[in-house]
Amino acid sequence: MAQAESPRPFRVFATPAYAWLLSGAFVSNVGTWMERIAVGVYVAERTGPGWTGTVAAVLFLPTAVLAPLGGALADRFERRAYLSVITLVLTGLAGVLAALAFLDRLSLPVLLVLMLLTGAVSALHTPGFTALLSEVVPEEHLTSAIFLNSGQWNVARILGPTLAAWIMAWGGVRWAFVANTVSFWAVLLTLAASGVRREPSQRGESVREGLRAGVLAVRNDPGIALVLVLALGTGVLVAPFIGLAPAFAVNVLAIGASGTSLLLAAQGAGAVFSSVFASTWADRIGSRRWLEWAGLALGPTAAWYWASGSEASATRSIFVLGAVYLAVVTGCSHVCLGRSPARIRARVSSLFNVVLDGGYALGLVALGWAADRWGLQRMAWVGCGAFVALYAGLRWGRREAFARLD
Repeated sequence: MAQAESPRPFRVFATPAYAWLLSGAFVSNVGTWMERIAVGVYVAERTGPGWTGTVAAVLFLPTAVLAPLGGALADRFERRAYLSVITLVLTGLAGVLAALAFLDRLSLPVLLVLMLLTGAVSALHTPGFTALLSEVVPEEHLTSAIFLNSGQWNVARILGPTLAAWIMAWGGVRWAFVANTVSFWAVLLTLAASGVRREPSQRGESVREGLRAGVLAVRNDPGIALVLVLALGTGVLVAPFIGLAPAFAVNVLAIGASGTSLLLAAQGAGAVFSSVFASTWADRIGSRRWLEWAGLALGPTAAWYWASGSEASATRSIFVLGAVYLAVVTGCSHVCLGRSPARIRARVSSLFNVVLDGGYALGLVALGWAADRWGLQRMAWVGCGAFVALYAGLRWGRREAFARLD
């Protein structure tokens, strides 16, 4: 694990390759959030929580199958070229969505297929990009690199919904889809400008052997195994608050598209606050204490959000929930990346994506359709209670593994 850093989280930007890569990712993520808001509002205005959750889920369902393959491939090929090809495919899918919207040929089944394909390609992209970011910085800056990467994603979560609300008010969802298509070129340009060339680490090793090495690394490290269980529970039981924000805003709070954008922007603001704070203090207090306190707070904070009855109360509570959720997720990611050797880091990262994103997709579908029958707030409270029980079981049933997280 990296040694404790002084509280200067932004010094990692002194590494030019990291600064280039993060800036490109930020521009692209702004576009991604614009598209997600537009898709969520499009579906929520035509259906209910069930389909809203399902459409959001299909972006993440492929991760459960393809993320390990993405990690193995990212370790097998030269990463900059590999990521450039994957980004071009994502650009093409975004362009198809925009074109169909302009031609008035977009329907729910077509949207589902496009989201499924986008999720599949993204599952191949994320592990390699995460591993590349962690490898272009000195080891002592690893904590800052991980948390600030989460920070830029969440700054994009603030800016993207805000821009999406303006664009949808001006020209409808189609222009939000166009903006996302254009944003992918920022990744392509910064990959080229970064100058990074990371040679493959799987020479003479089959893809199957590469996948097996990642699984063995997780199985043989009790700390990684523990946080993967915690990440799975977070994904299934708590994380659906993100994808179901449009349904909560439109169908429960009755605050429409602008309210959806406000909620997700507030969540992003909370996550940004958490990421800057975490990049300064996570190493100082240790991973064990960080995850103990964040995990303890997550269930009650989520219940507070779902109990909201107005736009103002929902905005306040989702800000805090965004901060606590980010603390848990990035804390788990930090343990996984920090405890795994660099040569298999993409594969371990991919397994983390499997449990978090796969669990998120499962939770979205289950909660969305259960909400159609028994009510969104009621079923969300059930999920919060189940997470509290899971965390208590891990905290006091796996004390030895928790104690070894540092």
